[in-house]
Parts: sequence; structure tokens; C-alpha cells
Amino acid sequence: MNNLIVFWIITVYGITQIIVDSMLFKPFRTFLLKYLTTQPFGILFTCTICTSTWVGFILSHYWFSPSYNLFGYYAHFKSIDISYMLDGFYGSCIVWFISLFEKLISAAFGRLNSYG
Repeated sequence: MNNLIVFWIITVYGITQIIVDSMLFKPFRTFLLKYLTTQPFGILFTCTICTSTWVGFILSHYWFSPSYNLFGYYAHFKSIDISYMLDGFYGSCIVWFISLFEKLISAAFGRLNSYG
């Protein structure tokens, strides 16, 4: 169970990094920022916190729910399942901490990669 949670965290972080920072998605991000500036979609794919929240929602709905495995049941609020929402927030928080740690290491030891 704990291995799956660690794997879920790595997957959320990896997908978020590919969407937000990779050269592969750079034309897609540029297109969205150019043509959808009034819409939230342009910002969604350039923001680590925003993207990781939605990646967490989607992964927990279709693949694995860390909150279900931690608590043993789906969290409900007035008969609405909020486990997926909690997982999205959890994914966002963890990815933010990993990104912060990465930035601190980069600042302390110089730039780790030359992607831009």
C-alpha cells in the first residue's frame, strides 16, 4: 500500500513536470498562452500547483486513491465523495514541496538542468 502511494506521488510529479516544464509540451503551452489568454487553460498548463491538482484528481479517479488507502473508506461530505478532491490537494501539496526542494537545491548548487 505505501509503495503505491509513493509511486502515485512520483507519477503525479512526473506528469506535472512533463506538462509544465518539458520541451515536449512547450509548443502546446505557447499556443495556449497566445490564444487563450482570457481563459484559465493557458495558466493551467504553466502552473505547477494548478496542473498537479488536476493530475491528482484524474489519477485518483481512474487509477489509485491515496486517501481511500490511508483512511480505508471514501471520505464523504453530505453524501458527496470528496476523496478525489483530497487526493488532488494532496498531489498539489506534495508536488509543490518537491518543486520547492528542487529550486532550493538548484539555487545552492547551481542550475541542475539547462532546459528552458
